[in-house]
Amino acid sequence: MKLFLLRHAKSDWANEALDDHERPLNPRGLDAAPRMGAYMASHGYIPNLIFCSTARRALATLELVLPFLNPAPEVKILRALYLAERDTLLEQIRTAPPNARALMLVGHNPGMGDLAFSLSGPSQDEKEATRKARLADKFATAGLAVLAFDIAEWRSAQPGIAQLKDYTKPKDLPPTGTTGHPS
Repeated sequence: MKLFLLRHAKSDWANEALDDHERPLNPRGLDAAPRMGAYMASHGYIPNLIFCSTARRALATLELVLPFLNPAPEVKILRALYLAERDTLLEQIRTAPPNARALMLVGHNPGMGDLAFSLSGPSQDEKEATRKARLADKFATAGLAVLAFDIAEWRSAQPGIAQLKDYTKPKDLPPTGTTGHPS
C-alpha cells in the first residue's frame, strides 16, 4: 500500500486580518501545486482516495493537483486534518478502507512532516537515508512524501514500518512551462 503525504502549497500572508483557515495560496504556491501534480502523474503516483484538510490553502492545492490524477480519485474533505498533529493524522489514515491501496493526505506542518518521519522505518539504502535526512530538515510547502507499506489494511499502519520511497519538493522540479499540462 502507498501513502502520499502532500503539504499544502505556499500560502499568502498579505492580509494579516484574514483567519488562518481562510488564507489563499500566494503566486509561488499557485505555481508549485500544478508542478507537483505533473510530477505525481509522471511517476505514477495516483491515489485512489484523498483526505484533504478544510483549509482554503489545502483545498486550493488539491484543486491544482487533481487535474493531473487520472483516474480521478475519491476525495474526502476532513476538518480533523486542519493543523492536525501526527497522531491525529495517523488516526485518520487508519480509517481508510482496505480497497484504498493508494491514499493521499493533503495537510499541514508540522504534523505532516512528523508523520512522514515517524512512519518511515530503518533506511534500506543510502538513497532512502538521504531522503529521510532531507525530510527531517524540512517538509517544504507543496512537498510530497511517498511511503510504501507492507500491510493489508490501513488500520495496521503504525510508526516505523514504512519505507520512504520518495521525498520531493517544488525546488527539485523543473520550472513552470516544462512540466506539461494534464491530459
